[in-house]
Amino acid sequence: MSWIKNILKRFLPPSIHILMRESDRLEDLITALQKTLEVLQNSLQEQTLAIQNLEKKLKQQEENYQELKRSYLTQNVQLLLDENKKAQQELLRRIDNSEENVRKAIEKNTEIFWPPMNSLSSRVSTTVRNSEEADWAEIFNNTISDSSWLKHKAFAPGRWAVGYPLLYAMYRVLDEYRPQSILELGLGQSTRMMAQYAKANPDVSHTVVEHDGEWIRLFQEQFALPENSRILQLELTSEEYKEAKSVRTYSGFEENFRGQKFDFILIDAPFGGDMKEYSRIDLLHLLPDCLGERFVIMMDDCERPGETHTAREIEQLLKRYGIEYERGFYNGKKDSVLFCDEKNRFLTTM
Repeated sequence: MSWIKNILKRFLPPSIHILMRESDRLEDLITALQKTLEVLQNSLQEQTLAIQNLEKKLKQQEENYQELKRSYLTQNVQLLLDENKKAQQELLRRIDNSEENVRKAIEKNTEIFWPPMNSLSSRVSTTVRNSEEADWAEIFNNTISDSSWLKHKAFAPGRWAVGYPLLYAMYRVLDEYRPQSILELGLGQSTRMMAQYAKANPDVSHTVVEHDGEWIRLFQEQFALPENSRILQLELTSEEYKEAKSVRTYSGFEENFRGQKFDFILIDAPFGGDMKEYSRIDLLHLLPDCLGERFVIMMDDCERPGETHTAREIEQLLKRYGIEYERGFYNGKKDSVLFCDEKNRFLTTM
């Protein structure tokens, strides 16, 4: 009978009481599930907040770590800077001490060695100049040996007189350039050559300017000038020129030669050894009107500052008036400078 009941239970609906009981049980189960879900949600929220708080703490710790790291580095860098600064100061102190020791050593050695070094340098310079002078003497004597117009070949160059370099250059100017109008400032060894050239060339005009009457007398007693060589005696005076308060010049020089032209000018007077700014400036008052189309200007003693500055003034005047020129130097015991027109440029390289 039991199996019949079981079959009937499958096909017959349950009683209302059973359904109600199952419904209540399902509601209780749903309620329990809701409470469990609420608990889980609350737990999840709490865990989320805990994670957020943990993240904030980790971020703060990271910031604290970075700050500590920066602070540590800053402190160490500052320590290194301080140490370097101390090292630099110590190095500078040692350098200062070294410089002071070197300075004292130089001063001490200078006091000991400078005078003999100066003397040695002066001796070397003198030896070199003497050697150059000897070379020029040989060149000059060989050059004039077969001269057709230079009959009296004995000269006494040096000291106040012109040297062999200038004598050589002057001979080449006379022999090859063959000037016609010559102005010579200073009576002396150069006059002996100029006068012989003038004697051999009667159409040449040769004027010598000299201030010392006694020297003129002695010279003429020893050497006969030709008719086309004349000596013009002009007294010495002084004048201001630019920054120089007193420069020795010839009185009446400009008045005597204004309007005249020369194709060869030799400047070896007046005496200028004591002139520091400028010396022998007389020609500056005549330039450029005193120059011919072709010209040669020579100045002796240009190792001295006064003559050097005057030679520079001559050059500036040539440039100012657009006169094309060439320049050359002849050096021995004394230095000479030569200016000439471009066609005579060979005279600067002889």
